[in-house]
Amino acid sequence: MCTTARLNHFRKSPWGLALILPLLLIPLTTHLSVRLWVLEGYVYLIYLPLAVMIALMLVYDWGALPGITLGLSYYYFNRYAPEPASIIIGIYLIVLAAGWSGYRLQARRR
Repeated sequence: MCTTARLNHFRKSPWGLALILPLLLIPLTTHLSVRLWVLEGYVYLIYLPLAVMIALMLVYDWGALPGITLGLSYYYFNRYAPEPASIIIGIYLIVLAAGWSGYRLQARRR
């Protein structure tokens, strides 16, 4: 019972699961994505990090955005130079925010 109370407190705090889960799940799902090797390089058949980001937005609403930003920053700044990593992260966040705000606009009308 005490564990459930702690988990509920951790889940509702701004530094809770919405901040920790993307840091763990985005790199993990990148490695678990199905890839196909062709002569030019890898081709992703299913890109799971995008699905994880959308699922986190469905569960935590706008509260997942700081955690997603940290998760993307952690993943891309370790792989690319700062300028391309910033551009990639910016594109991800703009597209995710635009899609989510469109979803919220449509869901509010029903």
